Amino acid sequence: TNQADSAISDSSKRAYMKSIIESAKKVVQSMVGVYRITSSLKVSRSCASLWSEGELAGKCKSAATSNPCGLMQNLPSNHLAALTVWKEDGTTEEVASGPGVANTDLLVYITGFASCDPSGPSTELASGNVCQRDQFDRPVAGYVNICPNQIKQALGADPAQEAADVASVVHELVHILGMSSRSWALFY
Repeated sequence: TNQADSAISDSSKRAYMKSIIESAKKVVQSMVGVYRITSSLKVSRSCASLWSEGELAGKCKSAATSNPCGLMQNLPSNHLAALTVWKEDGTTEEVASGPGVANTDLLVYITGFASCDPSGPSTELASGNVCQRDQFDRPVAGYVNICPNQIKQALGADPAQEAADVASVVHELVHILGMSSRSWALFY
């Protein structure tokens, strides 16, 4: 899933980004094999608060108004799974599910915000990580933000730099797949 951003104004940068994303996707797909899911992939909705006491303890009290992933503040509603919200009287209300994404095992949300580091200027080309895992700790959603301010060339201008930029995006995709400090506790 690609999300256009106003920070990407130069059409040659946009073409370059699309090219390196597509190349990185092909590299990772050639390296990874998965057991395919049989239904449409859906991302869990966020719960804003949980009941803390009584029989409802640990159950969702209210649904979040946004469902972020990386620098995206809200995932597309058609990608989101249903969520059960519990009322004080023990009755439930269902927040409807979107249809999900068919023939998909991992959703990667691509953004193009100016900086890869929300705390300030950065020299990195990209940043990425996992946002959600399924019940088996398998990543099902992640993000890669490519910083257009770090793109210094047009498509085809310098093949060596283009290969290095593809490698950077592959590096971020591998973070989504589990090679990150957040995921190390899952390896045993």
